[in-house]
Amino acid sequence: NAGLGAARNMGVRHVGGDYLTFLDSDDVLPPTAYADLVGALEESGSDFATGSIVRWEDDQLSEPPWMRRLHRPVDGRPLRTARIEDRPEILGDVFAWKKVWRRSFWDAAGLSWAEGVRYEDQPTTTRSFLSGTFDVLPETVYHWRIRSGSITQTRASMQDLRDRWDTKRMSLAAVREHGSAEVEQVFLDRVLAGDLWRYFLLVPVCDEQWWRLLRAG
Repeated sequence: NAGLGAARNMGVRHVGGDYLTFLDSDDVLPPTAYADLVGALEESGSDFATGSIVRWEDDQLSEPPWMRRLHRPVDGRPLRTARIEDRPEILGDVFAWKKVWRRSFWDAAGLSWAEGVRYEDQPTTTRSFLSGTFDVLPETVYHWRIRSGSITQTRASMQDLRDRWDTKRMSLAAVREHGSAEVEQVFLDRVLAGDLWRYFLLVPVCDEQWWRLLRAG
């Protein structure tokens, strides 16, 4: 019970094989998801692959428009063996559980999940995109169940907001270390603030301490 980052890191230390992937217990994996992701990697030789998702909410499945945009094909063909300069906006694809990594790349890049914070996905997926080559699949590879009261739905707490700022700063530091002005500009303009609007919805009912932390960030 040390959080998702610690659980995933423990799993990585104990598994073998050529590939790594992560699956949360309350979501659903489409039957061909791993075949699609691993198949792309076997064909391309890339370091990892990512696919699209649908949100599963109120018994409805829907692909978010921004997710569809990030995973769009190029000239009718899926993006293969890409570098971050080819599609900087893909840094907005922050989720751990819709990707498959080569274990050799994971170890060589020194990847791990942040522990003791929520939203641990973004720093690690950011470092992945900055460090390696990747395949971008338009296929749906994950059904993300949205439940009221889940970890990602409790934004009114001080700890949640602290964790959000901490993981944003980790991700920004990695982008700046990468050293591409174009990638950094896209990250600042289109990625960094992408999910913060949900916090702004709480402003009318927040307390002064939470408000100060939001403004400081």
